[in-house]
Amino acid sequence: MDDIDTLPISTDRNKNKEEVGLGDLFSVLDGAATVSRSIVVLTTNHIDKLDKALIREGRVDLSCEIKKINLGTAARLAQFYLESSIENSRSFVLDKFGQCDKYSGPAVQEAAIKEKTK
Repeated sequence: MDDIDTLPISTDRNKNKEEVGLGDLFSVLDGAATVSRSIVVLTTNHIDKLDKALIREGRVDLSCEIKKINLGTAARLAQFYLESSIENSRSFVLDKFGQCDKYSGPAVQEAAIKEKTK
């Protein structure tokens, strides 16, 4: 579930048809409405906006923060998608994003994919 904080979640039993009931979401996460042996991945940019019951221990087994990456890692990520040398990949990252301390992994990935599919 990508960007779960953007889902229109309602705690009201009289929710409209565009909203997801919090109870329904709990059923999915707790296994009542899921296929056995499945893995559910939730992503958010705003963990503080989520209902604490949604991310409590026992419902969410693992929580990790994915931080921004350094230039070396960004170059290796670009290299994977561009299938180029590490030097060319490093130049690609610097051309697209400039020199900085940290880079967004998803932004580097997206730019490299777009470049590769030109």
